[in-house]
Amino acid sequence: MSMPEPNNSPAEQAHDWLPVATGQRTPNQATRTVRAVAWTGWHLGELSGVAVPLALAVTVWAWFAVLSALVALEWGVREYRLHRTDTDEQGAQS
Repeated sequence: MSMPEPNNSPAEQAHDWLPVATGQRTPNQATRTVRAVAWTGWHLGELSGVAVPLALAVTVWAWFAVLSALVALEWGVREYRLHRTDTDEQGAQS
């Protein structure tokens, strides 16, 4: 059995502009919320590596703040290097 041809009636064609005009996204475009949740999921280890020692520093022993700062510093350096290599690769493709 073959796929049926899409029905491109004049009524459907008239509404093709509607998602663009109203700011709605098509199904394959991620919203800011989806991107933020995906970022949080991918970076959960780094977030907990900073947040848990920081919480321990506030509640248990202040020197845990040093561990939190070291993890945050390492995370920032790695993100900087990743951004730099991505930028260099994009420049090489141009």
